[in-house]
Amino acid sequence: MRYPLLVLLLAGCASTAVAPVSGDVLMATSSSALGQSSTAERSALAYQKAREHCSAAGKTIEPINEAERPTWWSLGTSTEVRFRCR
Repeated sequence: MRYPLLVLLLAGCASTAVAPVSGDVLMATSSSALGQSSTAERSALAYQKAREHCSAAGKTIEPINEAERPTWWSLGTSTEVRFRCR
């Protein structure tokens, strides 16, 4: 690879995680730095992470809602998917 440091820096600009919200409601988020990915790509990553989380428990995803928010550093955007595993 010709630019390994650049690849590592850009890879660090995107993240996906699952966290509990309340009761049985969970939230999968997908964040990226400005211009790193589209809304559709972030949404797909968040839903993929939610499906993986539920699948690991032998369940399926029940989506509740989806929201788009600016990141706390205001240089990117975060997509949040709230869901339950059924």
